[in-house]
Amino acid sequence: GWKRRWLGGALETQGAVYWLEKDRLPSINPADPGLPPQVGRQTSQGVELGAVYAADRWRWTANLAYTDAEFDQFNDFGAFRDGVRPANVPEWVANASASYRVLEPLRFGGLAQYVSSRPSNNANVLFVDAYTVVDLFAEWQATSRLTVTARIANALDETYVEWATQTFGQNNLYFGNGRRYELALGARF
Repeated sequence: GWKRRWLGGALETQGAVYWLEKDRLPSINPADPGLPPQVGRQTSQGVELGAVYAADRWRWTANLAYTDAEFDQFNDFGAFRDGVRPANVPEWVANASASYRVLEPLRFGGLAQYVSSRPSNNANVLFVDAYTVVDLFAEWQATSRLTVTARIANALDETYVEWATQTFGQNNLYFGNGRRYELALGARF
């Protein structure tokens, strides 16, 4: 990996390239869920790039990650999953945010996150759709130690699957939260 500052420190960039190998992966034993057997090996390789730019009243961030993951060996109780992508592992994830300080104590901003389509099970038979979620916020620095933040999470009220599992032949989808409003008080001591 690498990290570098540019433009007198206003721009920071970073990147990483990786390769990982996991051996002796555990699985769920339908006959005895308390005894997880070791069923195989998985490799992942990818790249991640990011940047932060802060100047005057603006702050911009962005990052992009690509992951190529697959089971090298995976005996799923007689169903061999060699060469398939593990469940819930997207190829692409991207984030971008921007914030603007209107006055010294008041800042507005937003964050967008994109997650590409991914398999919902280790057989790669079903895939969940890609999604993009947008969050908005306003932050007021009341004192040097007290901050009040109002957020609209999932501002566009996107319906999306955050996580999926397959248990005993059943696909289970866990949906992300719909639009919600939050108010937070942060204090430093």
